[in-house]
Amino acid sequence: MAFAVKYRMDWTDQFGSTDAFRLDFELEGYVGGIIGLGHEVDDSFEHNYNEGTGWVVGSEGIGSFHVNQTDIAAYDADFYDSAFQDIKVKFYINSNLDWVGWLKPENTTREFLNVGADVQYRVSATDGLNDLKSIDYTGHQFLSGRQSFLQVIKNAISFNNITDLDFFIQSNMYEDVLMVEGENAFVRMTIENLNFYRVKDGINTPDKCFDVLEKCVTPFYCQLYQADGFWKIVNGQEYTTQSDTYNYTTLDLTPTGTDVTFDRTVDITNFNRPAEDTFELSKESPLKI
Repeated sequence: MAFAVKYRMDWTDQFGSTDAFRLDFELEGYVGGIIGLGHEVDDSFEHNYNEGTGWVVGSEGIGSFHVNQTDIAAYDADFYDSAFQDIKVKFYINSNLDWVGWLKPENTTREFLNVGADVQYRVSATDGLNDLKSIDYTGHQFLSGRQSFLQVIKNAISFNNITDLDFFIQSNMYEDVLMVEGENAFVRMTIENLNFYRVKDGINTPDKCFDVLEKCVTPFYCQLYQADGFWKIVNGQEYTTQSDTYNYTTLDLTPTGTDVTFDRTVDITNFNRPAEDTFELSKESPLKI
């Protein structure tokens, strides 16, 4: 059953930006008109990534909107009482899809405002990557042979049911015997399916989907995360690199992302030089030399 927009919030001038923003809440099987939501400009939508660093980085979107107090029963039914993956949240910038997540009803809060008869809801959504830590990578253990790294990544991400985004890969690493420079290793190189399963007490036990993703991106020193309307696989340590985009459904190369070069050259000619005189420790300094 398809998802359709039930609630929508449009606004401009967030934190001084002149872009146009939109937040859609899609419900599976919904049939009806779109209900507009009120908002506060600078607190309408926030996008945050997991604290710390990791190879697979999940993200959260937080939206705020206000409605009339007399209507809260209907909004509670969706934003409090729905189940995970009942409502898909999509954030757009200038009509371009920027981020997708699933509403987390258990994180919804509401506040009765002192002014007027409005109630402000604050809702949270997740891109689903962290949820893959508890989902088994099942269904592939009986496949013989190998699959491309990108196919395995798609397999694992598909368990969180967010299929709206293409893949963006920024990595210049390649195998120097069977590949040539410019070919994408995630597409050309393959991995044995049995790498994601282990025999435990005589039972073929699958890895968690999150661990599968880490196994696929770690050898290339890449991070996997959602940003700018893509599932991004990025090596942030490369000096110069190119990016390619691949259709989520077919994994075919899309022309819009071919051969985009990111040069991280830094000119330090005019940087301040350190002091010429020697550094002396004061008598009160706890350091010893």
